[in-house]
Amino acid sequence: MNRLILKIEDNNNYLNLLNLLKHLDFVQIEQQEEEDQKALNIESVFGIWKDSEIDIESIRSKAWKKEQ
Repeated sequence: MNRLILKIEDNNNYLNLLNLLKHLDFVQIEQQEEEDQKALNIESVFGIWKDSEIDIESIRSKAWKKEQ
């Protein structure tokens, strides 16, 4: 089995092509939403807490508090 990845910018053309491909019995369609295809770049989250006034003790104290 061969796999082909297509990137289609125009939504109307995308739908037209999808409808065409659905009518071909030798084509299996696996759809993914655009957001699902984006992998998280771990480096993008480095330093997000650098200016925060939080430390490990405050996290621990909040974690062990019971709700009343």
